[in-house]
Amino acid sequence: MGYRYTGYFIIPAAYSAELGRKVDDYLEEEEKKRIKEKKVARDAGKPYMYGNTKPYNYLNNFHFITLMEDSKGNQYHKYSIEDLKWYQGYGFPDIVEELLNKLSYEGKLAIFVLHGEEWDDVTVEDTTGQITREFSLEGNPWTDKIPQILVMVDHEGTASDADNYQEVLDQLTALEPTESGDPYTTDVYLLSSDDRSTTKYIDQLPIQEIGEYPMAINAPTMVKRWLVRQHQYFYWDTDDQDLLFKIQGILTDFDIEMEDAVGFSVMMDSGGEFDELEINGTSHYDFDVWPQSGWDDTGLDLVDVKEIPIKDIHKI
Repeated sequence: MGYRYTGYFIIPAAYSAELGRKVDDYLEEEEKKRIKEKKVARDAGKPYMYGNTKPYNYLNNFHFITLMEDSKGNQYHKYSIEDLKWYQGYGFPDIVEELLNKLSYEGKLAIFVLHGEEWDDVTVEDTTGQITREFSLEGNPWTDKIPQILVMVDHEGTASDADNYQEVLDQLTALEPTESGDPYTTDVYLLSSDDRSTTKYIDQLPIQEIGEYPMAINAPTMVKRWLVRQHQYFYWDTDDQDLLFKIQGILTDFDIEMEDAVGFSVMMDSGGEFDELEINGTSHYDFDVWPQSGWDDTGLDLVDVKEIPIKDIHKI
């Protein structure tokens, strides 16, 4: 399969003909080179790396080209890149880059946006200055806006450790988070006869399964309820490094002192810089929290006019 990209490039409509000529020239030269290489390989009794000396025309990946216009009526062609291998050093991507650089040098519109499979593998090149690079942190129960620090902690141990867990929550709460709590789950119940924690007995609970043991009505000596909840989230609308160090210090102690502790802290700033700390090997991805980057082209002074079959513009 290989590494894939998605995006598009936009050039003045009049320059699509130049793009076609450059592609034709490349295909002709590449075919000549392959024929020579194949002969050398054959004469040496070695296999040839290509099954066909005729190179693939990358324009075949573009079934349609979108005709666009700006507010002054100038026309442009948009070539959409969808799930393609787009590597520098390869024929067609280099041709496009060369053409875009030429348009930029001449002061003409040249737009190129590309997103790879990694969240931060994003390219935004825009001579109009109307496309902005955007970052977000998906999975925060309150907001995806950055900058932000997001922490999740959980403890699934015995009731006797509830006091230790509560202390961690108290320390994080003392750092005055913008939001905290758990919008996702309900109270945690434990099977325990331990009296050493700050948990309290529940006189009656409906029958339900917890792990391998059923919870029964009227079993107060076996069931306790934590005064805290599991999967506690803490969110700060800042990327303050000093605050992050304090948070990570608390979480590092939490990890050392409680073997069954899980959680993470992540920080993302306005420039897309990302910092994370795992508790007991827990990944933020396990809880559907992930950094995201892309672009915002909603302010672009271009509108779609129609789709044109690629064969109406290029000889393929």
